[in-house]
Amino acid sequence: MEPPDRKVDYMNKSYDLVWKIVLIGNSGVGKTNFLTRYAWDQFTLESRTTIGIDFACRDVVHNDKKIKLQIWDTAGQENFRVLAHLYYSRAVAVVILYDITKHLTFQDVTKCWMKELDEHAKLENPVLMLIGHKSDLRHLRSVSREEGENLAAKFDMIFMEASAQDKTNVEEAFESLVAAISKKQQFLSLHPQPVDTSFKLGPLPNEETQSKKKKKKACC
Repeated sequence: MEPPDRKVDYMNKSYDLVWKIVLIGNSGVGKTNFLTRYAWDQFTLESRTTIGIDFACRDVVHNDKKIKLQIWDTAGQENFRVLAHLYYSRAVAVVILYDITKHLTFQDVTKCWMKELDEHAKLENPVLMLIGHKSDLRHLRSVSREEGENLAAKFDMIFMEASAQDKTNVEEAFESLVAAISKKQQFLSLHPQPVDTSFKLGPLPNEETQSKKKKKKACC
């Protein structure tokens, strides 16, 4: 995905960090407009449906470090879920969007998207953010702000309502996300997590025999 008026050669720039952020949510909740508003300050009511995966990049500076944000815009349709493992691989953050005027998109946060995250992103342990999108249409609201806040608290997510159309909280959402990612990575560098391997050596024959003897004694 490139803006129509400029192309950027990111290969010729140097960065302290490169962070992958993934946008997910039902088709039509406004993920593409949310991304293009942040990346290039653009918005269109006739934005096309994302096919598969698109992405855009933006440079930010946080704690004196130059960071390249690589933001992936994913398709919300069921038939593209086979690409889920590509979405989440090496992602440091996931942003889930729902449309505040369509309650089904909010219900699917729990019903579909959190389940998918549990399947595919649990090993990455990304920072999570919940966005109630299209806040400019508050007169058509079917999801209250309180519902959004409660759901975010349940899953330990950052929460905001935002609008790509009138720019409300788009910049602020990514600023909060960058700060949370930085804080989490600093914590993990000081408290490294133990690595769990799928292959484990079983007990040697003698150890297995001794283990069985101990169990028999404990039962008596």
